[in-house]
Amino acid sequence: MALLAGNIVLPGQDHYTMGTSRRRCLKAYAIGTGLPVLIFGVLMSARVARVSTWLNAVTRAERIIRVAVSTAFIGVGIYLAVRCMQA
Repeated sequence: MALLAGNIVLPGQDHYTMGTSRRRCLKAYAIGTGLPVLIFGVLMSARVARVSTWLNAVTRAERIIRVAVSTAFIGVGIYLAVRCMQA
């Protein structure tokens, strides 16, 4: 069995003696199996780009949240230290 110009050629059969209906079926099969893979690949690449954008936004927000939380912890620590010294 060999692959010749996108068509499967069985032993003892050359490319020109294969029936046109079989060639059409094989081409339809090739398109039918290749098209979903192409669509899936395009959708996956678009999703990766969106996830990347979202992840960059989360990274920027994480920096701001870290500063806010650390400031709150330091503020609470100072408040408790001062309160403890006054008691």
